[in-house]
Amino acid sequence: MKTFRLIIICIMAATVSCTVEDQKHYYVAPELRPFVNNFYKKALDRGIDLQRNYLTVVLGSLAYSHDEQGSNGMTSPGAGVTLDVNFVTQKLSTGISSDSIQVEYVVFHELGHFLLHRDHLSPKHYTIMTAQSSYLGDYRSYPDKRKKLIEELFNSSY
Repeated sequence: MKTFRLIIICIMAATVSCTVEDQKHYYVAPELRPFVNNFYKKALDRGIDLQRNYLTVVLGSLAYSHDEQGSNGMTSPGAGVTLDVNFVTQKLSTGISSDSIQVEYVVFHELGHFLLHRDHLSPKHYTIMTAQSSYLGDYRSYPDKRKKLIEELFNSSY
């Protein structure tokens, strides 16, 4: 009987300790929060109010694809967004701004899939949403081109 009471108390404690955020399943890995927050800010600046419910953005080990660069990010409808832990750790450990911007590029690409429901486009379109990081160099090195790529990302006409 004591075991039964203990189980009931544990269930009640777990239920009470859940926050509204937990119930809506929103989680972003601490290393990725600045990039995800920036994505939401860029969307809001353009009048796009994106949902935060049922979103997870985490670090994990990704299997490398046939591409020699591998896969730095992955989106799956049920699980959210996963960025390769090795890629993110290596880029953020350098402290170099252009390396940090590479992480932002991948976050924006994957959130483009997950939140904006954007598909891959061919490299003939000037877009973050290419299958390979065709415009990463522009995004990382040229502020005007980065701004243009971000504008395109949030433009629904593509």
